[in-house]
Amino acid sequence: MTLSAMGLTAASALHDEDLEQVIANAETAGSPRSRPAALGRPLRSFSVPTATAVTFAHVAALLFAGGAAVSMDRATLRAFKASPSEQARHLAELRNVHPLVLKGLTLSVVSGVLLFTSDIETFSVPGYGGRSSR
Repeated sequence: MTLSAMGLTAASALHDEDLEQVIANAETAGSPRSRPAALGRPLRSFSVPTATAVTFAHVAALLFAGGAAVSMDRATLRAFKASPSEQARHLAELRNVHPLVLKGLTLSVVSGVLLFTSDIETFSVPGYGGRSSR
């Protein structure tokens, strides 16, 4: 190994140590970029069944709320040509289903935020605090 190659290796190692120190200081200082990652740390410390339950809640809420909304949309299109009494019945049915759809979508958003913050380095946009693809 030549002297210049040894110098480059030493400089590279020093640069890596400096970079790690800057990252550690940013996380302990409570910078705005480190706050979302800190939110997910407790979720990562949970067990595998907890992570599975959050994922299941996310997917089940999407399927339930989305399925109910699509089926009611289809029924609304069919009710357009129905008699006024059938349309009134359909509106009552819509009033009953709408809160269930909103609850399902709310659960989906909450579980999605939990999933995002559990591994923010993977899901964040490169160049904004996440890992780059280089």
